[in-house]
Amino acid sequence: MSNFDLVKRSMIKNKYKRTAIRAGLILGIISLTLLFLPPIARIDGMEGGFALQFFGFFVFMMTIVVIVIYGRMGRMYARLANFESILAHWQIGKDEYASFIKYDIAENIKGFKLMRKSIFIISLVVGSILIIAGLEADIIAYIIGGLILLIWFVSFLAISGQKRKAGRDGADIILSKDGGIINGELHNWSKMGSALEGGGIGELDGKQYVLEIAYSVPNRGARVDVTARFPVPEGKLTEAEFILDKIMENK
Repeated sequence: MSNFDLVKRSMIKNKYKRTAIRAGLILGIISLTLLFLPPIARIDGMEGGFALQFFGFFVFMMTIVVIVIYGRMGRMYARLANFESILAHWQIGKDEYASFIKYDIAENIKGFKLMRKSIFIISLVVGSILIIAGLEADIIAYIIGGLILLIWFVSFLAISGQKRKAGRDGADIILSKDGGIINGELHNWSKMGSALEGGGIGELDGKQYVLEIAYSVPNRGARVDVTARFPVPEGKLTEAEFILDKIMENK
């Protein structure tokens, strides 16, 4: 398959654009339902109506944020997949990819499990504070419980998605100074508030090299650390070192 065909296939599967559209529809319907349910069902404000509308407004604001972020990521994905200012386009074979993906999956799952525990604890603390402040305990319990279930479900899907990576026959990688794509997954380390933190080239069992780029992204007033990993094809170590130097110029 030619490079043109590979890129064309990647552009068709621009999951970030699809996510923006689907999130807008699904979350939009949920937020409007919560906002208009109390007056339609005649739920008194002091009996949970206000809480439902407040939560609906929160979901509506979250919908706007998701659409904006994923929409911009979708445009960046399309730009990289169109080979604008790229540094390299690598194809990784099945054997090389199998060695790399075991390491990548294990590292990513650790991060998802830590995030799940952190959100669980924060949700319990915030829920307790709201109950102490005088809000209806039953309503808060339903909302916090639903949020915790949602986070666990999303993290479960994320972990399952990581494990499914092992079934791939190889990897298609595009690298530029601003970001990279590996099998359709975009890593953006210089746009939309992202900040490049560092990078390096590691070695797995003395057999394979991995290009690792550490960056942080803004998230609710704080920053979340992310590590992008790209397996280096056999014989491409010198090229990988050149690419790393170019990427580090953004720091």
